[in-house]
Amino acid sequence: MTPRSPTSYACRSAREFDRGSSHPLGASLCPGGANFSVYSKSATCVEVLFFDDAEDGKPSRVIPLDPRRNRSYHYWHVFVPGVEAGQVYGYRVHGPFDPEKGLRFDPEKLLLDPYGRAMAVPGIQPSGGERARRQHGSCHEECRG
Repeated sequence: MTPRSPTSYACRSAREFDRGSSHPLGASLCPGGANFSVYSKSATCVEVLFFDDAEDGKPSRVIPLDPRRNRSYHYWHVFVPGVEAGQVYGYRVHGPFDPEKGLRFDPEKLLLDPYGRAMAVPGIQPSGGERARRQHGSCHEECRG
């Protein structure tokens, strides 16, 4: 659950950073922060939860996404300033609970990013590559300004 390296699609003008970009899906590092985008056709509310450490039981920061500002069709997105490589995050998604229709939203559950490339697990130390990246930053430091 750590942001991806920058891509030209997510790293757009500062004007779009407030609401973020629907593409690419997942978390993408950009100059000054990270863009988060997730797909959910039936969600009524999406929140991005940030944790200071994988061991933390409660988020240090919760960012509720405004469906009028941070939703494009079925894509929920936001740009969060100050996010750096190694940030631990997850999603809380609200919506209908109707198992007969395959809908099982539970806002009490912390969800992993389905587009994430790494996962922080309490009690397990990061691998050597992850440790080095956290200490020295991403290999795309020059892109982040």
